[in-house]
Amino acid sequence: MAIRIYPIRDIPSSKQAIQSQKWQSPYFLDASNPNDLNTEKINDFYSCNPYSFPSIECSLNQVMK
Repeated sequence: MAIRIYPIRDIPSSKQAIQSQKWQSPYFLDASNPNDLNTEKINDFYSCNPYSFPSIECSLNQVMK
């Protein structure tokens, strides 16, 4: 089993890659400028359970706010 990751900076060319990037994009954080990080989004990622990476359901609930 394998998974391909398509960060926001990538420009995928195939239909499948574009679809993968679309559902993956809420899980990426733009860190190109460390002085301007979206700390609210970082906190939302970890707010459901501070001791482990949040579940997909938890993350989706946070993204859909």
